[in-house]
Amino acid sequence: MACVCLVEGFVGHETSLWIFLLLPAASQTLVVVAGFLRGTLRHDPHHVTRWVIRTFMLLQIVGAAYIVWWSEGARWPAAAIAIFHFLICIFAAFVAEMAFHDSWL
Repeated sequence: MACVCLVEGFVGHETSLWIFLLLPAASQTLVVVAGFLRGTLRHDPHHVTRWVIRTFMLLQIVGAAYIVWWSEGARWPAAAIAIFHFLICIFAAFVAEMAFHDSWL
């Protein structure tokens, strides 16, 4: 459903949907930073990684909700894209958490 709404929104020339490219870029940035800091927070007594991951997830949700609210003419395609990007965000947070602690499955 998300792919159908994505194609429908871009074919319909809804330029407001291009702002959704910021959300996966933020997810990839988190994974890259976690990769560079791999293992440095292995023994973290202050739970900094939890704060980083939770803040990241909260900002992703707030950003997606704002973008859905902002794109007035294409709210249904925007909502489908937001749900799809939230799944990407969850996976990025999972990988980043493993990278921060250097404990892989």
